Amino acid sequence: MGFSASDYIDDLLGQTNYLPPDIFIDDREIPEAKNAYEFFYDPRFIQNCMPPKGLFVRQLQILTNLYAEYCPRCTDMKWFESIDVNESEENFLQKVCLLEYGVCPHCGATKSELYNTGELNVYTQEVGLAGQRSGKSALVSMSMGYTTHKFLKVPNLQRTYNLIPTSPFTMPLVAMSQQKAQENLYNALAAYFEQGNWFKEYTNFLRENQDKYNLEIFAIKETFTRWRHKNILIMPLGPDKRKLRGNTSLAGCVDELGWMIAGQEGGIKFDASEIYASLNNSFMTAKEAYLKLVSEGYSNLPAPMLFNISSPSSKKDKICQLYEESKYDKYMYGFHYATWEINPNLPFDGPAMTSERNKDSRKFWRDFGAVPPNSSNSFIPDLDLFKPVIRGQNICKVNKVTHFIGGQEFTYGKLVVPREETQKPNRILAIDAGYKFNSFAFAVAHLESDFQTKEKMVCYDALIEIIPADTAPLDYSRIFSETIIPMIKKLNIRLVAADRWQSIKLLSDIDNDRSLKCKTFTHSLKYKGFMDYKDSLMAKLIRFPHPEIKWEQIELAGNDSYPYGFEGKPVSHFIFQNLTVEDKMGKTVAKGEGTTDDIFRAAVLAHHCLTQEPDFKHLFKGFSFGSAGGGRAVAAVPNQGGNNNGGGSSSICALPTGWVNRF
Repeated sequence: MGFSASDYIDDLLGQTNYLPPDIFIDDREIPEAKNAYEFFYDPRFIQNCMPPKGLFVRQLQILTNLYAEYCPRCTDMKWFESIDVNESEENFLQKVCLLEYGVCPHCGATKSELYNTGELNVYTQEVGLAGQRSGKSALVSMSMGYTTHKFLKVPNLQRTYNLIPTSPFTMPLVAMSQQKAQENLYNALAAYFEQGNWFKEYTNFLRENQDKYNLEIFAIKETFTRWRHKNILIMPLGPDKRKLRGNTSLAGCVDELGWMIAGQEGGIKFDASEIYASLNNSFMTAKEAYLKLVSEGYSNLPAPMLFNISSPSSKKDKICQLYEESKYDKYMYGFHYATWEINPNLPFDGPAMTSERNKDSRKFWRDFGAVPPNSSNSFIPDLDLFKPVIRGQNICKVNKVTHFIGGQEFTYGKLVVPREETQKPNRILAIDAGYKFNSFAFAVAHLESDFQTKEKMVCYDALIEIIPADTAPLDYSRIFSETIIPMIKKLNIRLVAADRWQSIKLLSDIDNDRSLKCKTFTHSLKYKGFMDYKDSLMAKLIRFPHPEIKWEQIELAGNDSYPYGFEGKPVSHFIFQNLTVEDKMGKTVAKGEGTTDDIFRAAVLAHHCLTQEPDFKHLFKGFSFGSAGGGRAVAAVPNQGGNNNGGGSSSICALPTGWVNRF
């Protein structure tokens, strides 16, 4: 049959995209799914590759939201927004009115109309925070299969998205390594291409055209898939930002973004933020073109889509950051579900989840509950470890002051000691000196000893910091004169210790002032020093001042414009830092992502000097304390000469004179 202009025009007017078909490879006879539900449930598409019982209803909800394929006017929105994980597919279809080729079959509203009126969000990015075994990777593979089929059905792809005809499109699948990307993402997607009914029909059609034109139109290989007639390349990649830059992407995904903690893989240094930025930037061209087209009335065009689904490693990891961003960015679809909130086959109180919960509660809530801990590999695992070792308050504080020098604003602190002590133990002052972004931290401590067991207890009298403003770095000179020198004189400091970083000048000035009668010591903490501190905490041979805020508020304060949510709350910040610093596999302990560790390091340094440095033992012989009622004394002081009835025990609350009212 010859070419008929009238038939061509009639066919063009019947197209859902209102775009002219490809004349070279005319695939109009190949069906296009009217929505994601049909793609996964109709035998013509990839229903033959789906689980026997189909998708979880939560997966249906996620996909329907993500692709904006429902009519908010005709859907029971209250039901749709609060679907129970055990709901049926049949009930879903009764309550949710699915768009068909971007049009509501009931009221006739189009996706473009609903988008322009603000009734329906269209998304170009998915941010899923979900527990392990919830079907995260399967959901990404299925989504990529649906998205690929939609783009293959867009005629004149480059022209539609306003690119020159030879412009290539990529669909990168990124994981911790190229091998993981292939195993976890690409292999499942390639299986859809090879076994799914729709893709088999489509590739058979392309083979006929290959024979006709004697050229390769497509290739599905072990390590990549190329749809040459659309100039689309799909490939698994490792976390190499160099390979992600410069491309124009239509779809792509990052597997377990929350666990891409800065490191190195195969000789390539990677960072989650840089990987995400490189990949996200590659979508800008297609995203901008799509949003313009959908606003102009093209309701059945697929959206360029970046998929990010991961379980969390910590509150500061990249997936948690993106989830917070999704609350304010209308083009990012974010969701946060525990394993049992997506997968009804693994209920919270079932035997599998109960077993995991009993093994390790903290890991269970991180891995399956998708509750991010403060750190991916916490050095101190639990806030409750601090509750039994708290007594008293900071014996002093530092008021932050700012002033100008030559037009530049600087920060320092003035020491305030509310009550003068009548008896003072010999103390150490350990400092950790920041400058612009980190705080200047102080830990004041002394040693106490049980005269029966000879056990030593490190007691922290004050944990303090000066947090500099963004535009006002620390003034070391004023901190020395207004904070450190008064501390030495008023708190009976006999040793000032510091790491070598930023502290040599301060220690030298102390050494040169003979009136201070104070020694100095420089020491760079090693891993053993951190472990000694942790052992003392676990053994309850340590005492800290009471935090300034309630226990349940400490972790929340870490989310409030960090670190300024801890302004004026140094002990609370110290406890928070204990929970967020990370154990680097037996090598060192380092600050967690997006947090600081200044007070923590000062405290550990004080502990090391009091317990592990033989040259200073004579300075800190310690007060004596004993047992009372079978338990450790609440506090400890030297005997004041009173009669203890020969029992060898001290007062239960035997604090140095002048301390009692303060506690």
